[in-house]
Amino acid sequence: PVADALIDSIVSNITSNLSTLWLSSPNAQFVIWTIPDVTVTPDLWGKSPLQRDNIRAHVQRANQSLRAFGALPSVAVVDVYWSLRRAALHPPVLFGRSLVGPPMSTGYDHIFADELHFTAVTNALTACEIIYEMNSVFSDTIPAYTNRELAELARLPRY
Repeated sequence: PVADALIDSIVSNITSNLSTLWLSSPNAQFVIWTIPDVTVTPDLWGKSPLQRDNIRAHVQRANQSLRAFGALPSVAVVDVYWSLRRAALHPPVLFGRSLVGPPMSTGYDHIFADELHFTAVTNALTACEIIYEMNSVFSDTIPAYTNRELAELARLPRY
């Protein structure tokens, strides 16, 4: 019940804030992203499969509501739940070198900087997802990070 109330509150707050912003700026474009799969963080790596499934079910319930905003005009929804889950479980490869996934953390070339937060390179990968969605939905032409820039953020040896 506590988790359900929290999810309901999150969705209600986002809906209310988006409505307020839309009414004050009807020509604005909005980018919303889903809640990441927190079960892939090193902080929650030791949870049982049942606990992880329960957490994911609550997060996905919230994300279902967030994804629905994508049907509205001038709203782009970025599904970071799946992109960050994919990055954590199947780390991207840059110039033949894989980034390091959980439960390891703290390196520049890791997905996580600590038990909960992403590294600069993971944040840049997420920015690329956001840019891609904005370019697709709003017909923008914002350039994304290049693989070379991502490799530099990860402090990979010269490529």
